[in-house]
Amino acid sequence: MRSGGGLDRLALIVAAGLLAAGVGRSQALPWERPEKAPGMPSTAPPSLVIEGPQAGFPDAYPGQEIVRTFELSNTGSRPVRIEAGLALSEGGSVQFEPSVVPPGGRGRVTVRQALAHERLGKVSHRFALVTDEPGVARYRMSLSGFVQSAYEPEQPAVALGMVDRDAGASAALELASREVERLEVATLEGAPAWLETSLQRAGLLGENVELRLRGRPGAPLGVARATLRLGTNVPSQPVCLVHVTAQVFGDVYPVRHPLSFDLVRATQPKVAEVELLSRSGAAVAVTSIEDPAGLVTGTALPCPGRADCARLRLTALVSDLRPLEGQLQVRLQGLAEPLPLSYVGWVVRPDAEVRELGSPFAAPAPAPLSTPAPAPPAPPPTAPPTEAAAVERPQVRLAWSVRQEDDVYGYLVYRSQRAEGPFVRVNAEVVHAAPAPDGVGRYQFVDLDVRPGASYYYYLDTLTPAGLKKRFSGVQSRRVPELGRD
Repeated sequence: MRSGGGLDRLALIVAAGLLAAGVGRSQALPWERPEKAPGMPSTAPPSLVIEGPQAGFPDAYPGQEIVRTFELSNTGSRPVRIEAGLALSEGGSVQFEPSVVPPGGRGRVTVRQALAHERLGKVSHRFALVTDEPGVARYRMSLSGFVQSAYEPEQPAVALGMVDRDAGASAALELASREVERLEVATLEGAPAWLETSLQRAGLLGENVELRLRGRPGAPLGVARATLRLGTNVPSQPVCLVHVTAQVFGDVYPVRHPLSFDLVRATQPKVAEVELLSRSGAAVAVTSIEDPAGLVTGTALPCPGRADCARLRLTALVSDLRPLEGQLQVRLQGLAEPLPLSYVGWVVRPDAEVRELGSPFAAPAPAPLSTPAPAPPAPPPTAPPTEAAAVERPQVRLAWSVRQEDDVYGYLVYRSQRAEGPFVRVNAEVVHAAPAPDGVGRYQFVDLDVRPGASYYYYLDTLTPAGLKKRFSGVQSRRVPELGRD
């Protein structure tokens, strides 16, 4: 059940992230005054001016902390007291000085934001200042930028699928990083008692790591989750998180889990069905269906011609726009332990117009994940990477041009001294997509970390705005001329 309104919950969230330097807070909380609530416009002219309140940060990696200092000035005729600094994203904080800015005076606001491992691509984090000015809304600041992953897959996850609790299950994930020549894992933490982990070398030359997982028998029924924390030798992102899920059931299991009601209109009932099956072929008889949240009711129906099956017809009814998620307790004849059945749904207003875009809740795969096959190469650039004429300092100059960069944030350049790899990223900074007025993007990268007379192999990846890597070009060979020779 919910307690309080949405504004109260937001107030608690931002209060948890509040950090003020040298500030005495007023007795009234900032969000108790209407004009200080999120999104409220000012009814009076503000006195403070924040220089460049919408700022950017350089391309970064998950786990890094972004720090930015904003300058401000008081253009009014009265002192302004800063009562609170609010970070509206988890992992953020705000410091300011002084706490009272005199007329004509200046101040500084320093914001810090730890970049979450779960968010890649273009991100934006918001911050706010609350002052004692009557009728003046919050002063707002933001930090926006791009977060990339140093690993492949970019957000590692393993779904063990539907697991027999008595038998357990196994899966493996190959983890790579082309930002080091050989990926090493020094520590592995976060494995719960039901999950056994091990590591071994993988890749053509052992440059990658294979994470092997085994769900031990006896795991708790229902959705089992774990977040593994791997400490690696990748300087730009020394911690890699791997999310593990399993749908654990005994002899009786649902054919799909969690159960999705898909789109649910508030105040209108929505029906969904799911079958329960017995692995052993024993009869399945449901004695009761309970929902502690009180959002879903259900009845049990027989499966025609099958005793080892029961069909649940469930009805969700939500009175407002609260999230539809919970867990049913399904009791079965002959079993002391109830069967936990998770459900989810997407709740909208009764009169909302919704385009059919498919379910926003994808059920986990029924089989263990395997290492995904490499994506097929994208169409080659309009002009493949070329090499400029030899110069006195040993170097390799790559140039390429591209049309239709609708889903491209930038380019990554990889190099190896062997055609088969392993390849390592050589451009510390992303080559950002910037098409010319004629719609063609023209780019180049100069590799100075090369030896005269040596041969190197290169290829390109694209980075999408969502932070995903895609193969862009084939492998191109380049030989560095000897000094003084063409």
